Amino acid sequence: MALLLAVSTLIPYQGAVLILFLVHALSTLAARPVASPSSVAILDTAAISRFNLYSSIFGFLLWLLPVNAPVLVVWARDLLANWRQPFVGDHNVLRVVGIVAVVVACEGGRSLSPARRDQCVQQSSLTSYRVSSN
Repeated sequence: MALLLAVSTLIPYQGAVLILFLVHALSTLAARPVASPSSVAILDTAAISRFNLYSSIFGFLLWLLPVNAPVLVVWARDLLANWRQPFVGDHNVLRVVGIVAVVVACEGGRSLSPARRDQCVQQSSLTSYRVSSN
C-alpha cells in the first residue's frame, strides 16, 4: 500500500515497476527448488511448478524494464536539476495495481495457478442450485 501511495504522490509508476521487479527477483530466487543431500533425484513437483510460474512472471517483468527505463532516467535527471514538477500522466495507480497484486501474492508464497476443474464444476453446480432454488 505504501508503494501505491508513493506512486500517487512522489514517484512515477515506472519506478514502482522497477521496485516490483527487484522484489519479484528475490521471490523467484527464494522459490528455487533445492534437492536435499539425502534425496538428490526427488524434487517436490509443487515447488518446481511454483518456480516455473515465478520465472514466467519474472520474464514478463524483465521484458517491461526497457519500456520503463527511459522515463526513470528523465525523472532522475529532473530531480538532479531541482525540477520538482511531476509528470502529468505518470502517477496513475491503476497502471501498476495489477503488477502489485501479482508480486504480493508471489511474495506470500501463494500459488497463482487456477483451481482444479472438478472444483470449478462443483462450484458452478452449487451456484446454479442456489439460483434455481430461489
